Amino acid sequence: MRKLIAIFIICSTILYGIMLCYADEQGSGLKDLPLASRYETKQALEELNDFTAEAESILAEQKVNLDTLGSLYYLGYDYKSSFDGSSLEDSMNWNGYFEADSPIYKSEIYKGYYKLRTEKPLLRYRNSLSFDYEAFIKPARQEFDSYIRSAVKSEADRTKLVVLLQEKLTDKLPELETAERKAALDEIYSLRLPENAALCNDYIYQVFESRVRTEVLMQMLEINKASLGEFASDIAINISAQTKGSLLIKYKNTDGTEAVVQILNTAKDDSSYCGFTVLYELFGKKDSSLVFVDGSGQEHIIEMSRALKAISLDDRRYLQLELDGLLELKEDAVKNPDNTEQTGDKDLKQDEEQLKEFETLHSRKAAEAQVIIKELNRYSIYLELKSKNIQNSFTRSFEAQNKLWKAAVEARLKSFGPGGMADFASYIKQFVLLSRSELGQTERGRIITARFRNSVVQFRQPDESSLWITDMLYSLKYMKP
Repeated sequence: MRKLIAIFIICSTILYGIMLCYADEQGSGLKDLPLASRYETKQALEELNDFTAEAESILAEQKVNLDTLGSLYYLGYDYKSSFDGSSLEDSMNWNGYFEADSPIYKSEIYKGYYKLRTEKPLLRYRNSLSFDYEAFIKPARQEFDSYIRSAVKSEADRTKLVVLLQEKLTDKLPELETAERKAALDEIYSLRLPENAALCNDYIYQVFESRVRTEVLMQMLEINKASLGEFASDIAINISAQTKGSLLIKYKNTDGTEAVVQILNTAKDDSSYCGFTVLYELFGKKDSSLVFVDGSGQEHIIEMSRALKAISLDDRRYLQLELDGLLELKEDAVKNPDNTEQTGDKDLKQDEEQLKEFETLHSRKAAEAQVIIKELNRYSIYLELKSKNIQNSFTRSFEAQNKLWKAAVEARLKSFGPGGMADFASYIKQFVLLSRSELGQTERGRIITARFRNSVVQFRQPDESSLWITDMLYSLKYMKP
């Protein structure tokens, strides 16, 4: 019976590999979604391509390790293949993640679409470890069209969704030259016009679907890691040394404090060490290392990655880790520390230069931007009152001077930069993107973002300000006298 179960596991992982190969042939799986990358930033595209390539590689590694651990668990001494601790470490410890920071991906409408597209396929994957990529992709557009018809219940819902899309697409503006930037913004804003509803739907579908496919990869990776962890929690490993001593696993808790697990010595004589633990103990601890304390009390620290590489199968086809060779290794595992320091210094210098550019941009343009925001606030108040059918001295005064007011604001936008409205939108988006980045999470980055928030966008949070300005600039562009 154990062999039959093992055969099932192996067949399942082979099927998984076949499906994954199909996904590899499709590249990133986004070739049928050209609009999704049209207004994506270069950095985001690079990160997406790197993530996808690495994720597919790790999925293949995980398949091999699921096969290996499944066979070890069910077949035991009948298992005839090899074991690669480094591969298992990569499969279980990989933490690659493609961050979806744009507000559109945090919205309930996207979350609903993601659930619709992935709930059943991922449930099947948990049960069978097979993923039919072609079957997953095929109904995507039909499911999207059906979902949107039911999810968007009013014109207000539609407007909110299109603003989210437009905000996302303006990520590209800071990378474009003036003429390209102006043309891009014109196209992005025109998507909200009734005559462009079909094209707008195409953009929404592709932006949604591209992220769904990326997130599916992440979920598959996490499911595999959980399955590997379950196997590793039930597979024993014999750790031995031809010298007496004690063995500890030292690791960092989530709060940064150090914790210790002691593996008991079960050796019958007093001149050697023999301990047993489950394989997961060597993978499940954050920032962990093995510490062997010899008979004289001296500590020998063994980096966990080196220990994992040394795991092998003994004559009985059980996992073993012999410490003697590792204890003899010199501390020459660190390669080129000077080069590492130089690389770190170079990255730090680049970060400082980028932040300096943001500080300069803020100080040079903040006053002009603040005046434009103030005028957009006036227009926002007017639109809100009109939507509630409120007529008062403010609305009457604004309507009486709206042509002059619009001309004055457009003149300010033209003086802001040669691209006018497009340059202003690009200026705002640069600080919004900074706030979402790792650089923006540094102390200096947070200070710059706070200055932008307090002095330019009148205390709005960056994402909130980006959506509001996107909506207001569109309203200004198509403002009727």
